[in-house]
Amino acid sequence: MAALFLFDDVDKTVFNFSPESSGVWQISRISKFHHENGKDKFVLRQADAGSATRWVLEDQSSGKASIFGTPKEPGHGPSYQDHPSPPRGKWLVWGCSFTLTDEMPRYMPIESPCTTEVPFASMHYHEEGTVAHLELLMRDAPITDDSLEQALSEMRRVLINLARRPEMVLMIRSDARQTSSVPSWRQIKRFLSFIQQEVGTECVLVGRGSAIILVPSGFLGRALLGIVQFVQRILPAPYPQTIVSTVEEADKFLEELAVEARAISASLQASARSGESKLPANAEGQPAACAASSGAMPAPPPSPPQLPPAAPLSSSPRLADKEMDDASHKVPERSPEQADHLEGAPTPRPNSSWFCVC
Repeated sequence: MAALFLFDDVDKTVFNFSPESSGVWQISRISKFHHENGKDKFVLRQADAGSATRWVLEDQSSGKASIFGTPKEPGHGPSYQDHPSPPRGKWLVWGCSFTLTDEMPRYMPIESPCTTEVPFASMHYHEEGTVAHLELLMRDAPITDDSLEQALSEMRRVLINLARRPEMVLMIRSDARQTSSVPSWRQIKRFLSFIQQEVGTECVLVGRGSAIILVPSGFLGRALLGIVQFVQRILPAPYPQTIVSTVEEADKFLEELAVEARAISASLQASARSGESKLPANAEGQPAACAASSGAMPAPPPSPPQLPPAAPLSSSPRLADKEMDDASHKVPERSPEQADHLEGAPTPRPNSSWFCVC
């Protein structure tokens, strides 16, 4: 029971927490890079004396304490190392219904490997154990608005699936050496909106590294480099990034991050099975159809809880990122001010956080 898992009852997105000290659990499904920058430091702790509840979920990022989650039940959970632990079951987080459990949730993976083709790029996805890889090869073709939406839809599908599988992380490699197309300002703004407002939460939870292969020679190369650097400056990623000139350099950079991610995932799964081993402070699995045969997956722990199945993706790109359960599963009601999250892009949380509210 060392590791705790908090998942959204609608989106099925899973947040991992590990014990840090007596009676305190800290979010552990973020990159070491994000953690060391003091971003999104969420802790489960016992409430102050006189509070209506005994436990709270608090944002302690940059030293600014803000409570944004409380349990439905006012008591304690099972004892852990002679100290109380948070109550399992329903929580209200960011005004939405979540569930806290000490059993690692399991969700069906996307079929892997698979390749998605759009006119301006080829997107190859595959999984190696608990590390997923998304490799983009840019082509010498114009970037149209429709083809961009196709690419974003596939990225959304990958990110959402991985965010529902608490042991998984993602490495992204983008090869832009062959392209002669520069995205329009409208397309750049669309991409920024997509990352920040539609998949921000998923990027934080599963993103662990990005390598861009680009040779900044000539006018076009310098223009592309300028655009990449602009995007990185406007929206710094919650994981390490690099710009290199060869595939070998990119793979070396990502493999070093993958080694660290695998070790963290192994600790997480051992903790979930034994309930005894402590996770590292900055820690951080058939198929939904895509293309080819599935890759080998690690054996799950005995009798893991299964998240309720989600319905097929909506035909609308904006709805595809929030798959709803089938008719047999009751979806928690949302208040009017929260409803727009289900009808369009979610609203970013305050404090410049990547996480999005319900």
